[in-house]
Amino acid sequence: MKEKVYSERTKRWYAPSECIRILNIKQILFYLEHNIEILDFYPSKDFKTGDSILVFLVKKEDTHDVYKLWKERLEGIKNKYGL
Repeated sequence: MKEKVYSERTKRWYAPSECIRILNIKQILFYLEHNIEILDFYPSKDFKTGDSILVFLVKKEDTHDVYKLWKERLEGIKNKYGL
């Protein structure tokens, strides 16, 4: 049986082993625009810089198609600016 965690912030139960963590605020906004549900979020620290960050958890199986769109969007931006 998978461990379930209850999020006080989102009032949802989820299995951490089925989640991915998103740190990029633009990516999480893109996911929200495509109806990907945030299961939890919490403050953390960037290991390299020590800066405060916000971590978002979403269900991995829900993100496959949207992740492909996200990558296509990034490639389009790179191509537009010749990066």
